[in-house]
Amino acid sequence: MAGVVVWSYKNNRDLWSVYEPNVSSELEKLFCQRHQQNVNLGTISPNLSCYEVNFLQMTQRTISSGSVRDIKRNVCDPASAVGQGVIWEFEGDQPSQWSTYDLETMDVIESGFSKDRKSV
Repeated sequence: MAGVVVWSYKNNRDLWSVYEPNVSSELEKLFCQRHQQNVNLGTISPNLSCYEVNFLQMTQRTISSGSVRDIKRNVCDPASAVGQGVIWEFEGDQPSQWSTYDLETMDVIESGFSKDRKSV
């Protein structure tokens, strides 16, 4: 059984956060084409235009500061929540400012949700 590829980046807490499904899908297409070493994420999603991905080094760089973080390709079980494009987010301090949970936390939340737990 083939897996579903999901791209993620290492966040400030040293945990892996997934890119949104459409971004992950486009990154995978570009990675498989092997035409470009560097990709500005703004070509995929305008709100990510401040980031550039380097496929050779497997890094994401903030263009303005030069700050670099690791990225990786995850091959997920197609039956898993992440493999089906399910992501869990939380609203930040500003209304309508949503952030994605890291992979480990999403697994815990999805497991609790699928078991009808009131909290995890």
